[in-house]
Amino acid sequence: SVDVDLDIYSGPDTTGTLIEHVDLTPSDGEFSITRALAPGVYTVTADQGDWTGNLTMSSHATFEVRDAIFVAPWGDDADPGTALEPKATVQAALAATAASVNNDHVALSIGTYNEGDGIEPAASVDVLGGFDASIGWARPGTAGTTGQSAEAATTIEGVPQAATISGAIAVTFDSLSLKGRNTALGAGSSVYGIRALAGADVTLVNTAVSAAAAID
Repeated sequence: SVDVDLDIYSGPDTTGTLIEHVDLTPSDGEFSITRALAPGVYTVTADQGDWTGNLTMSSHATFEVRDAIFVAPWGDDADPGTALEPKATVQAALAATAASVNNDHVALSIGTYNEGDGIEPAASVDVLGGFDASIGWARPGTAGTTGQSAEAATTIEGVPQAATISGAIAVTFDSLSLKGRNTALGAGSSVYGIRALAGADVTLVNTAVSAAAAID
């Protein structure tokens, strides 16, 4: 068989520190490895020689490791919230981060999330939109890439608010659209994009917040 040499570097290119060198023997032309990597940006390359001694080197691939709970419109709240088994609602992911000692990020695949009466984080958290689960959770501006995710690509909706942040917690919304809706509200009802109460610390990065008209 023909072996494959795999090199993993820290950083967005191959000038970073070599983290690990792995010798692999493909099976039916395929190979895979699983590694526990700390959060950060990494670059991987693969070299393969044929039976005549010719060496082929792959283009390098850059990826980012996050301690996060993942959410996708096609997910399931009964799943653990990994990249392969994401949750379906933002609120379920927030509950998972609050119960975890390691995860304080929620990563949302592009799409619209109808969150009932809105999300309400119980602990400090970063809510990050703009990821595309269909292409390995890629997002412009991450893992060494340029650009910025369109804020409208990931939307959180709720009635009468998209989000309520209460108490001494810090919440960052990044690359999102938060929309308060007025669907089925009675007369005299108010509508909010975000409600920040009791000393809550809210940061908006590349994020649009809007509210539908109140009900007279």
